Amino acid sequence: MIKSQRNKSNILCYWDEAFNASKVKSPLEHIEQINLVAHCRKLWPKEFNLMLHVPNESNVPVQYRNKLSKCGLLPGASDWLILWPSNGKPYMVLELKRSRKRDSSVSQDQVDFLLNAEHVGAFACVAYGYKAALKSIEEYLK
Repeated sequence: MIKSQRNKSNILCYWDEAFNASKVKSPLEHIEQINLVAHCRKLWPKEFNLMLHVPNESNVPVQYRNKLSKCGLLPGASDWLILWPSNGKPYMVLELKRSRKRDSSVSQDQVDFLLNAEHVGAFACVAYGYKAALKSIEEYLK
């Protein structure tokens, strides 16, 4: 069952209770991303044209990261932008993490980005795993 509630930073979070309680280590984030893309393409083909992944990973050489910063890289920018307006919200930002909460963390830059997006009217959340992300997108688009 997918659960949602705000965390101590006041960010809306979604997670699968059963998977979160599991002792099995969760899939790496890029696997979660691949699964999310495959399901979104199938479930929301029309809306998928306005869904995009923001490649903002930190494991790159310093020189390349400096170049990206000069080109507009924004630390903390969420993994997903959904530019399809819904429920009076102009867009959605989604930070995708590994399925078990203890397998990943939310940085302060990510918290700030999510809170800023929410402040200007976006639907903003963190989802732990692609199944939780699908539930958050479903709630946004309904």
